[in-house]
Amino acid sequence: MPRSASRCSRRCVARAIGAVVTGAAVGGPAQTALAATWNLANGRVSLPDTFSCGAEQLSALEFVGAGGSGAVFAAEAAGSRATRVAVKVSWAGPAALGVQNEADVYVRLQDASIRSVPKLLAKCDYSVLASPPASGIMDERVVLILDPFVESAASNFEGLNPSRADRAASQLGVAVVAVLSAGIASTDVQVLIDPPTGELRLIDMSEATVLTSPPSFVQLAIARGFLAEAVAIVPSQQRLAFLRAAEEELERRRHDMDEELADALVEILSTSIHLPWNTGKAASVMPSH
Repeated sequence: MPRSASRCSRRCVARAIGAVVTGAAVGGPAQTALAATWNLANGRVSLPDTFSCGAEQLSALEFVGAGGSGAVFAAEAAGSRATRVAVKVSWAGPAALGVQNEADVYVRLQDASIRSVPKLLAKCDYSVLASPPASGIMDERVVLILDPFVESAASNFEGLNPSRADRAASQLGVAVVAVLSAGIASTDVQVLIDPPTGELRLIDMSEATVLTSPPSFVQLAIARGFLAEAVAIVPSQQRLAFLRAAEEELERRRHDMDEELADALVEILSTSIHLPWNTGKAASVMPSH
C-alpha cells in the first residue's frame, strides 16, 4: 500500500489523473453498472462505484498510486470497521502471478501470527472489459483487499521525529526476522510507516519466496539479501535500534527456525554492526554462541 493521496472525492481524483467515468459493466465482483476507468502507465483499470470481493462490500474508491505489480486504491468497507481498506488491482500477465503469490504469502504469515504485514481480508479474480466492451477481450487481474489502509503513510524514514523513527526501525528489525522465521524471504524490502505513531508494516510481497527446510544455497542468499537490504534502508541514527530488536527477535524465534537459516542471520547481524555507517555505540549486538 503506497503513500496515500490527500483525501478527495473519487470524481476529484479521477479528474486529476485523467480518468473517464463510464456506464460500462465491469466483470468479476462488480455489483453496479457505473464504473470509473483509470488509464495508467502500466495499463487500464476499471472499478465500479460499489462492489464486493469475498465477504467485503466496498465503496467510495479513491486512487492512491500505481507500481510495477498493480494499482492501489483506498475504499470504505461496509460494517463497523473504523479505517479504510486498501484495494490492490494487479496488472495482467506476470504481474497477476506476482500478486497471487503475494496473497498466498500473506495467508502463510497470518497463519504464523505475523502481524507486521497487511492482513488479507479477501482475494478475487477481476476481469476488466476492454474498450469497446463488445470486443469481448478480457484482461484477467487479481484483486486483494488489505487492512489497514494507512492515511498519509510514509514509504521511508524521512521526516520522522527521532522517537518515531526509533520505533519504526525496531519494528522493522522484528518484522524481517519474524517473516524469515515463517519461511518467507523477499528480494525487495518495502515498508509503510504511520508517521504519528511510527507503526511499520512490510508491504508488497509479490516477489517473496517460500523457503524450504533446509533452505537451498540460492534461498539462503535471498534470505541474507532480505535482511541486509532491510538494514540498509534504516538511517544510521536508528540502525542500532534495528539491530538490537532483530537480535532479540532472532533469539526468541531461533529454536523454531532452520539451523542454517538462523546461522546465516546471526552472521549478517554480527557483521552489520561493524559497517562504516555504524554509530560506534557498540562493538557487536550479537552474543557469541
